[in-house]
Amino acid sequence: MKKIIALLLVTSAIFSMFIQGVDSNSGKVGYTNSPGEANCTNSGCHTSFTYNTGTGSITPSSSDMTGWIYTPGTTYNMSITVAKTSVALFGVDVEILDSTGANAGTINVTDAAKTQTASVMVSGKSRNNLTHKSGGGTSSSGAATFNFSWTAPATDVGNVTMYFTGNASDNLNNKTGDYIYGSSQVFTPVVVPSGISEVSQLHGLTINPQPISNTMTISFYSQSTEKMNAIIFDLSGKLVYSLESKNAVIGENILSIAKPENLTSGIYFLQMSIGNSNTTSKLIIQ
Repeated sequence: MKKIIALLLVTSAIFSMFIQGVDSNSGKVGYTNSPGEANCTNSGCHTSFTYNTGTGSITPSSSDMTGWIYTPGTTYNMSITVAKTSVALFGVDVEILDSTGANAGTINVTDAAKTQTASVMVSGKSRNNLTHKSGGGTSSSGAATFNFSWTAPATDVGNVTMYFTGNASDNLNNKTGDYIYGSSQVFTPVVVPSGISEVSQLHGLTINPQPISNTMTISFYSQSTEKMNAIIFDLSGKLVYSLESKNAVIGENILSIAKPENLTSGIYFLQMSIGNSNTTSKLIIQ
């Protein structure tokens, strides 16, 4: 009878572990401190130090998302950096959720040697997480950066939130002596000002590079030799710059234009018009 009870207790403990967090080779998922989740210090895992104490840090960044504003269907490069002086091993857990607690868009692995994805059930919803692989957070500089990409939802789902936690480990392969850090970052959807057409009647309007730091190249195809006009609006719909008017050529048109000096870093819209036809493209200033 005692053996049966012991076996039931062990089975219950294993089941509990998988309900509360999925052990994914080395990193556990479901501990991002998002709604309905713990953060490893309040789950009985790493309790030596209080959450977000000590001299360490965790920082999100993106090389191509400006102002944490997303455009539906666009893929962005993302990074989470966990740092603490004299620490040589770090871990990470990341989720990106909508206001209902469901996955918002898709987290993609871009560094398969260091990171992986796994799912965990929380409040009846399967949440996709990015976490570290065994040894993926090894560092000799007192910091580790975990790179991945995120594909935004195909449609505007409103604000979404990236929840992330990191482990600055003492590398002793146990639950003591580790510092846990965490935070969150809200992404807001881009707002297209009213009155700016998003229906493309010109062909193939593109602006490169994005984001723009010095010079931008505008290219498009025209079926007319009428005068073309290009204007730039900010997110509130205010006209902030007008480009010099000139006649288009039939076929491909390529314009090389210096970044307007009066435009600060952020997201704008460039509207190109020829005759009665016009089209609009997002413009990111660095």
